[in-house]
Amino acid sequence: LPIADSKFYLAHAERLYATGSYITADGLKTCFWPIGYPAFLALLHFPGTNPVLLARLSNILFGAASLLVLFQVFKRELTGKEMAAFLVVVAFFPNQLFASNALLTEPLFTTLLWLGILLALRSRERVVLAPLVGLVLGMCAYLRPAALILPFLFAGFLLKTGAFSGAIRRALFLVAVALLVVLPWTYRNYVTFGEVVPVSSNGGFMFLMGNNPRATGGTNFQFPNDFPGNEAERDRKAFRRGLHFIVENPAAFLLNVPRKMFFDYYRGDPYVTWSLKSTGKPAPPLLSAFAFFYANILFYFIVLFSLVGFARHRRRSFQSTTLSLALVTYLAFLLVTIFFVGSERYLLPLFPLHAFFFVKFLARLRPSGVSAPGEIPAP
Repeated sequence: LPIADSKFYLAHAERLYATGSYITADGLKTCFWPIGYPAFLALLHFPGTNPVLLARLSNILFGAASLLVLFQVFKRELTGKEMAAFLVVVAFFPNQLFASNALLTEPLFTTLLWLGILLALRSRERVVLAPLVGLVLGMCAYLRPAALILPFLFAGFLLKTGAFSGAIRRALFLVAVALLVVLPWTYRNYVTFGEVVPVSSNGGFMFLMGNNPRATGGTNFQFPNDFPGNEAERDRKAFRRGLHFIVENPAAFLLNVPRKMFFDYYRGDPYVTWSLKSTGKPAPPLLSAFAFFYANILFYFIVLFSLVGFARHRRRSFQSTTLSLALVTYLAFLLVTIFFVGSERYLLPLFPLHAFFFVKFLARLRPSGVSAPGEIPAP
């Protein structure tokens, strides 16, 4: 059964479909929850249909689409056998198997993120693709506001890897289209709240959660955040208080960074937990225990040996435009969690990068499995 965030997304979607306005249960206009996923769920509210079932079927399609996109992204970096192993690791990872059940942003966001990476790589040769990259990254921002950094990140990638004159044109197209995609919602928020809120008003709340005297590094709602004013004003005041804490307590902020990173990696079972925590009929305890331990042990195993694979493959990684862009994207999201709050869900869309280096680690175990640079696998 839908719980926590999933319930909020569904409730917002139902109100959006019924009223045509993004409002709270009290009828007040809001932007605290990013509108992207509720808007998608609202589109599934066709008469006589089950939107929850359609959302879960959509997650299956997103998962399949992600595999196709990942194949295109990494096909020049993996041999045929390595690619087969890579796709198996991603497709049969427990979180992927349970992903259709949890009505969360990650399945759609993961597909769009890697599609953006693929289009950015292809746009170095075809300028017409640059606006499409901006379109995809703008859509990502509606799902996760932190994705607003991606257009500028990808534009820098294009400037660094392409001919200068053409690269400038591509970078400008990319950033301009991404901003135009987000601009209508930013304007709506300005009209509603009288302040500039690019996507959502929960950024200050999350920033303060990670930077206050009671911060644990992970999700923790036990901190003072009762500010007067509307959503945008409370958001701005929360940001201000979080910044004040960092300036006044730099040592505490730095000491909290390892704890935030710990919460980024300490669990590998979010979809499993969200799927089995509340069910129509009680889930068999043995199934729940097996899924929990299997998901976490496998996650730790893959992440640990992916780091070994990266260490052995690092020279090739920095020479590859594909891996360079993927690694910079990963680093950007990791930095976001360090300044805000750590959570295993935030880095979940970039798990395929761990799977890639894990497969490279496995390939090095047998000399015959070493890939030839630039080798393209058979379809």
